[in-house]
Amino acid sequence: MESSQKQTFWQTIALFHDVGVLEYIVVVGSWAEYLYQEAGVIPGFRSSFRTQDFDVLLRNIRLPNRAVDLAAEFKRNGYLMMQDPQTGLMKFDKGGELEVEFLVREMGKGQLEPYKHEYLGVTAQGLRHMDILSDHSMILQLHGFVIRVPRPQAYILHKLLINKQRSVAKQEKDIGAVRDLLAVLREFPAELSVLQQLFEGLPKKAQAKIRDSCEKNAIHWE
Repeated sequence: MESSQKQTFWQTIALFHDVGVLEYIVVVGSWAEYLYQEAGVIPGFRSSFRTQDFDVLLRNIRLPNRAVDLAAEFKRNGYLMMQDPQTGLMKFDKGGELEVEFLVREMGKGQLEPYKHEYLGVTAQGLRHMDILSDHSMILQLHGFVIRVPRPQAYILHKLLINKQRSVAKQEKDIGAVRDLLAVLREFPAELSVLQQLFEGLPKKAQAKIRDSCEKNAIHWE
């Protein structure tokens, strides 16, 4: 990962902090791996990811309940807003180095169009199973910021759960991340115990999908 891309990432974190939004989001996707490494969450883990995608999970579509024009803040800080003319889904690009996209939990029967955040003025893609990442999250303190990320165990289970829904290239990338994290977690039995506990707490259908992904990719953590 280029140092300029890291700098852009931290500039984006600073933007969220400065407008009072950072506490309402979870950094998901591959940038969570970078933060695991930076914070030493799992001693010995080294992230090998390469991506421009900065996925931001809004913990609650109704919070914060005060007006913050995020689109205007992004524009003021040099981000280019890209909006799908058909769906209305927004993404914010910073110099081709980072592309910020907002995600929310898919509710009930779901909907085809993106979710509109009433107070932030942005749209977010609704996805299933995001509750695993939000409900099982942790706080990191880095570079003067308080940042929420999924617990590594939840991150692993989520990657395995959604693997079949991803493109072939992303499937391979996700499985690589799972292998890297598990290789280090195996050195810490207590952490593996947490992984098993989280797995056992999932609905049976989710467990079955995770088992399928594990069998397909010869992954185990016992």
